[in-house]
Amino acid sequence: MSYHRAMSEGSFSRTRFTADEVLAMWEMGLFADRRVELIDGDLIEMNPQGPVHANLTGLLHDLLVQTYGPHHHVRDHSPVDISPHDQPEPDVALVRGARSRRMAHPQGHQLVLVIEVSSSTRDKDRKKAGVYARGGVPEYWLIDTERRRLEVYRQPDGDEYRVRHVLDEDDRVRWPERDDDVVVAELLP
Repeated sequence: MSYHRAMSEGSFSRTRFTADEVLAMWEMGLFADRRVELIDGDLIEMNPQGPVHANLTGLLHDLLVQTYGPHHHVRDHSPVDISPHDQPEPDVALVRGARSRRMAHPQGHQLVLVIEVSSSTRDKDRKKAGVYARGGVPEYWLIDTERRRLEVYRQPDGDEYRVRHVLDEDDRVRWPERDDDVVVAELLP
């Protein structure tokens, strides 16, 4: 239903944006001073990063580079293509393969791990688990800085993950696609 038709009938309908439409709006300068991500066709404004969040994201980046080496690359606060209506910007994403000159965002099947650092955005970040599962991202970690724990989501199946573990800071978590692990406390501020 078009906007004009909806107006004349006295009702409103939801407009779901696509990633291409959002990119066109961004190129026109509509989001010059705002950070947004596309979730289920909606533009979601992203919270500003505090010093704990920004520093932890950098530390996670360095740890992933050290752990996975040159056959993977790490992206921070950069879009990933999940579907035409989903282009989230995870805090950290581990991508298979070395960084290339390919001019496209990685898709879910190219990712090894997506990490969101969360405190005040915990509920929103939990809902994003469904988006990442739908995109085939094999593993999603939500680092809860306030409660000092890690939520691990594995085995995507449709709009959800079949396996969810909540680990305390003294627990260990296995790195995806590797035989070694890390103490959760090393992932926390």
